[in-house]
Amino acid sequence: MTVVSNFGLELETELPKNLQAAPFTGSDIATLLDAKIVVAGARVHDIAFMRMMLEISGFTHITVAHSGKAVLKSLREGIQGDVCDIDLVVLDSSLVDITAREGL
Repeated sequence: MTVVSNFGLELETELPKNLQAAPFTGSDIATLLDAKIVVAGARVHDIAFMRMMLEISGFTHITVAHSGKAVLKSLREGIQGDVCDIDLVVLDSSLVDITAREGL
């Protein structure tokens, strides 16, 4: 599709074929929803809300941590061989005893 602006310029609004992504399949969505997530923060109600929103979205493998020590424990328990099977760690800024850099 081409859009003609008020300035007489024609602007392409579609991505070239080599930059277009294939549509999601059911298998892709199932794999995404099977992700293992750690949600961490000091404020219990904020973390409960985040967990609830993830569960409503269909995620099922959610671990909650309320301290930096608990986050690191979850990461250590997720190690199989040399690979950690945790796919996402969400750190709330209220968690003062660990930073994103320390969690790596």
